[in-house]
Amino acid sequence: TGGSGGTGGAAGAGGEGGAGGAAGTLGTNNTVSAFNDSLSGGDGDDSLVGDIDYIIAEGGGGGGGGDVELDAAIVGRSGAGSVRTNNLVAAYNDIAAAGLGDDELFGDVRYDSTGGAGGAGTVSLEAAIDVSDSDGNMVRAFNDFLTGDAPTGPAGRDTLVGDVDYRTDGGTGEVRLRAAIDVQDFGEDNAVTAFSDNMTAGGGAVELTGDVAYENKAGGGTVALVAALTGDDRRSALSAFNDFGAANADGSDGTMTGDVYYHAADAGSVSLSATVDTGINNSASRVDAFNDNLVFAFGSGTHKLVGDVAYKATGGGAGSGTVALDAAIIGGTGNAVTAFSDVLTGRTGEDKLVGDVGYYAADSDGSVSLSATLDVDDFNLNNDLQAFEDILDGKSGADTLVGDVYYVAPADAGGTVSLTATVADDGNTAGAFNDWIFGDSGADLLVGDVYLTGDGAAGVSLEVTAGGVTSSGLIAFQDSLNGGVGDDTLIGDFALGPAFDAPVVTLTLTGIAAISDDLFADVLIGGLGEDLLAGNLGADTMTGGDDKDTFVYFFGDLADLGSGIPVDVITDFATALDDDGTVNADGTDDVLDLRDLLSDLGFNPNAPDFDNINDWLKLISDGTNTTLSIDTDGAAGTPTFTDILVLQNVDLNPVVGTNVDELMAANQLLVPT
Repeated sequence: TGGSGGTGGAAGAGGEGGAGGAAGTLGTNNTVSAFNDSLSGGDGDDSLVGDIDYIIAEGGGGGGGGDVELDAAIVGRSGAGSVRTNNLVAAYNDIAAAGLGDDELFGDVRYDSTGGAGGAGTVSLEAAIDVSDSDGNMVRAFNDFLTGDAPTGPAGRDTLVGDVDYRTDGGTGEVRLRAAIDVQDFGEDNAVTAFSDNMTAGGGAVELTGDVAYENKAGGGTVALVAALTGDDRRSALSAFNDFGAANADGSDGTMTGDVYYHAADAGSVSLSATVDTGINNSASRVDAFNDNLVFAFGSGTHKLVGDVAYKATGGGAGSGTVALDAAIIGGTGNAVTAFSDVLTGRTGEDKLVGDVGYYAADSDGSVSLSATLDVDDFNLNNDLQAFEDILDGKSGADTLVGDVYYVAPADAGGTVSLTATVADDGNTAGAFNDWIFGDSGADLLVGDVYLTGDGAAGVSLEVTAGGVTSSGLIAFQDSLNGGVGDDTLIGDFALGPAFDAPVVTLTLTGIAAISDDLFADVLIGGLGEDLLAGNLGADTMTGGDDKDTFVYFFGDLADLGSGIPVDVITDFATALDDDGTVNADGTDDVLDLRDLLSDLGFNPNAPDFDNINDWLKLISDGTNTTLSIDTDGAAGTPTFTDILVLQNVDLNPVVGTNVDELMAANQLLVPT
């Protein structure tokens, strides 16, 4: 509890946070086990904290919030007696269980300066191996097991935070969590497992956050989570921030966030990074980080699940907040990084599932950046990077499911969303932004990569960079969407809400010609119901399923990814045309909607010298399939038609008349009128 004066004040500082350390004796075969607690609350309204409960009481603080630091480390650098071998540090691995009631469970630190007179301090947690020429060391820290209500009985409201719960009323607080292996002068078989929590809530409303929940009612803040493997280590493993969260939430609302929940009045900075950054001598090491599994196991209600970061700045001075998620391999041979690949499962009700980042600010031109880069030197081979590959399952109800970024922009907002997937050298592989999204039953919205919505959504810049070399093996932005039962909307890559238009995309391709077929090639399956499907960029494969489905094309569908305009495939286009050209509609015939595409190209049927649709579109059958081709400038210049779509198992050769006109007459081809 802070004194009556603040830092520098006459009556004493605002209170220094508790510092806990766990360090072994120098040398070999040492074990330190410390601060591994077991707490049991029982029935009633419980508040359980695994390690440090730091509170500035009413009237305390003065001007400083105080700091909290917890470390679990094996440390030793060059010099006599510096070798560390086969040591173990196990610390801050707590178990906390509550019973029925409204419970709060915090794995490691609760920091609360809301009762003070202002000021916000720093909370820092670290699990690290920082040695030279050392083998076989292990750190296991900050891996907590939290259990809220029992799954049966009176429902309570549970709040669970895996590592740090930070609350303040002003200033700029900071939370830093770091898991690292840094071995110089060679080392082998070192391991860190940290910040990977297991949390289970009960049958009532739930707020669950895997690592950090940050709340500042009158200011901003900074949250940084780092998983880094550096130096000259071989066959080492770093596993961090891989959380599991489950809840019943029967009939109640619930919110789950895999890593960071940021809720403040002003803008702040949230950064998460998973990196192997080593020299050529590093090999066969791996980093697994920010791969969370969140599930609402039973019950109904409105559920929100975000795989990595939920960012919300609500004040008038929200400003330019930043959220950055980075996965990278820089140097070394045979190393692997798997990061930001979450599994989210909803339940009955209108759920919202976002694979990586949900961003909202009341007054903002903020930025969201997701980056997967494999940037190694020559002779660094067989590295593999997999990132932002999420699995989302909405279950029953009218759900919204977005693979990577859900960005809500206020009126007149600017802002930027950028996605990057690059491989800089031959002989390495990477996969990024390849999501699996299942709507299940209900009228669902499924978006493969980015959904921009809100009054200012059209003002947000969307920047996408993809690059690779001849044998790099980059596969990116290949999403699989399955609507299930219901009248669903499926957008392969990017959507501009609420009308589901296509946003303007600034696309940068580098050295991509040889791998262009591995970019943006989405698979969309509508399922039962009258669905709307739009593939967007790349060569997409679309299956409408039963009932009347609509396939929509936008200007971005014609983007050349390095080897020409991609050609989509519709596997089950149902036509109403008989062989004699008559229309025999049965209510399940599908529709091609080219209105936006042709309008953007300049087609104008009402011009003085009106455009003829047959100068723009052509349908040609080969006896089995029918191909749709387009001339992007119509009657102007030399006729040049380019294939954009194949209708599998649709043979229009027997149809009399011009096929384009016949499809329009059957209301199966929509063009500007």
